[in-house]
Amino acid sequence: MKKRSATILAAYLMAGSLLEFAAFKLEKGWSVTAAWLWLFTGLAVLGFFVFESLYMLAGDIKEKRFTLVFLFAALNALLLFFIGNISFSDVNADACQQLAAGLDSFKKADLNYTGKAFLGYPNRQYVLAALPALLFGRKIWTLQAGFGLLFIIAVNLLVNELRRYLREKELREEYAYVAGFAFPVFPFITEYYMNFEQAFTPVALSAVLCALYLRLCRKPDVFTFVALSWTGCFLSGSYTPALALLGLFALFLILRIIYYLLNGTPFLSELPLLCTGLIINAGCFFIAGFKSRADRVGETREKGKILKTAFDAWKDFFGDKNVAFFGVFGAVVIIYMLLSLLLRLKIYDFAVSVWVLGVVFASEYMKGYTSYDKAWMLQRNMIVIPVLITSVFTAFVRFLKKHGIEIKQFVLWTVIAAFLFIGIGNFMKPHRSFAYFKYVQPMKYLISDIYDSLEEYGLKGNDSFAVVMYTDNSLQSNLRDYASFFFPNAKIYSESGNAFDENIQVSYEEGFVVFAFAEDERLSELEAPAYECSAFDALTAAPQKYSEHKNIRYDRKNSWYRKVFKK
Repeated sequence: MKKRSATILAAYLMAGSLLEFAAFKLEKGWSVTAAWLWLFTGLAVLGFFVFESLYMLAGDIKEKRFTLVFLFAALNALLLFFIGNISFSDVNADACQQLAAGLDSFKKADLNYTGKAFLGYPNRQYVLAALPALLFGRKIWTLQAGFGLLFIIAVNLLVNELRRYLREKELREEYAYVAGFAFPVFPFITEYYMNFEQAFTPVALSAVLCALYLRLCRKPDVFTFVALSWTGCFLSGSYTPALALLGLFALFLILRIIYYLLNGTPFLSELPLLCTGLIINAGCFFIAGFKSRADRVGETREKGKILKTAFDAWKDFFGDKNVAFFGVFGAVVIIYMLLSLLLRLKIYDFAVSVWVLGVVFASEYMKGYTSYDKAWMLQRNMIVIPVLITSVFTAFVRFLKKHGIEIKQFVLWTVIAAFLFIGIGNFMKPHRSFAYFKYVQPMKYLISDIYDSLEEYGLKGNDSFAVVMYTDNSLQSNLRDYASFFFPNAKIYSESGNAFDENIQVSYEEGFVVFAFAEDERLSELEAPAYECSAFDALTAAPQKYSEHKNIRYDRKNSWYRKVFKK
């Protein structure tokens, strides 16, 4: 790297760090500048990732490497298939509130850059996820794309960097797709991908971090450092488990600095100094926003008992005691970690294994926002999956290169086909770690039916109207949470039993459309109020419509009854 470019980069890192402190401490115009610089830098970085993937695809097509073209298409089709496809994927009430906050951010000059949103988590992560909805409207597919596209970009980025890694090793680039198709083999990846919520953002950033580190080793250019800076800083403002990635980020950069020094690079030369600058930059972002976090970063579940907690956590984690975490990869991961901890692999592998043990311990020991059962708490450990996939894959590639082994085409296709088959099977399975979502499946079909009803009556999601929902399932009584994203100006009534809410009469204005839904036929059997009520009369007289949806993932049918009336 040229000295002038390194100087500009160093100035950029320093200015970004100081701007972050100014945004939190001084606010005013500083937070506006910091917010838009962060957003535009992120869009430029992610846009370049997409461009590189398409550029490599175009090169594969031009050079008639159709095997690579097919693998690229198959992997992306698999992941894109579930976005907006509610026969399989979920509409998450928490995600609705998160993206509602993200969309509200665009009403503020500084995008609520230093603010908090859902349950006190940093708001800026929702700004990025809200962009599809901002551009294309509040729809089911834009909700899911907000959290899903970052992961898809990350997986493609990692596969591309592994392809370049294989190219340097003079091995076939198709091997990289073994790592790509390994992601859905992990049961937690498919379960939480289909949930499309903030818990999956750190997983995507974990894959981005792995890819960028490979890129740093291969090509430490200006873009690599800018992308690493943005990713490292984004980690400090994401869902809590991402903070563990900050530690790995710093650790790997320290190891890279040591590598440079051992190979005769003076510490005061460009690359060691810029790596140090990245660590300081990410640390400044974390420190600047630490006091504003409300997600209980420093609280522990119980005082003392550290060793017992650690061993219990590791035993449960590696033994798949509460719910399968590694699936078929359990033995592979254990063998890799044992070899690395015994220093039979590289120092990077040793660092990864120690970090994984630390993450598993922290996920059990740290309190987090609330207390759930252990099966659900394991989702905090998802961030280790991209790191382990990358580390195990590169260790295996080194083994192949060292012994001059080339995998036969038949074996390669068999492995990829097996991974694809297992992955599709995982996508088809109901929720296992957090049983709550099993009981709210009908809600996504209610949202779909409301959208169909709006289109039928010439309305849009952000228009004013009313929705009345009757259900005896207390877990489905939070329609307002969903409406915060899909129907922000709607009046929402959630009822149980057969009573008619008198508040509906109050909002029953001229031309105001009311959509009433029930999980059974009770709309025709509601108790009449003791007073004259034109809204109730209109509801009683309205024709009833029935809709039925096939829930393929749960192999059941969900139905809703609907009546529509207006003054």
